[in-house]
Amino acid sequence: MDKEFKPNLISLKRKGSIQPRIEVANKVLLNISRIDITDYLLPDWIIKNKNSLSYSILIDESEYGLQFKNVEKGVNGDTINITFNFAEGIEITDENGNWKKIYKFEPNWTLIMKYPMHPPKQIESGQKTAEIKVKVTTFPLFGYPNGISTIISNRAELEVR
Repeated sequence: MDKEFKPNLISLKRKGSIQPRIEVANKVLLNISRIDITDYLLPDWIIKNKNSLSYSILIDESEYGLQFKNVEKGVNGDTINITFNFAEGIEITDENGNWKKIYKFEPNWTLIMKYPMHPPKQIESGQKTAEIKVKVTTFPLFGYPNGISTIISNRAELEVR
């Protein structure tokens, strides 16, 4: 799991947005049934439009868009909470507009999330840090009727000069 800012170095005079990019890759040999993401924004930065969040899945080097109706999302102040419940089915579309429904997040697939984040009116110089937590849950396994859940956290840094 990785989170980074594009760009990761900005000027104090910057007025435009930056774009966090979050990647969650399935590096295990198990199918994932659910991914819960809690993304903490930089303090005082905002998302002007919660519909500007973009999601896609990288499968065998092809990128597929996710249909928003299949994703539970909430932007609450300085936190974004996203749930991808693959067990219930998630619709994806290719670059030609063809769609299909997937019911698991398979090994070697990568989930990508990005969105524009706008700075406060008064921005101070220095290093800014934002955290992300991801909870990944497998399908039920022998001896684990609720599957196995793992929580992973990471930080992204932005430098303002």
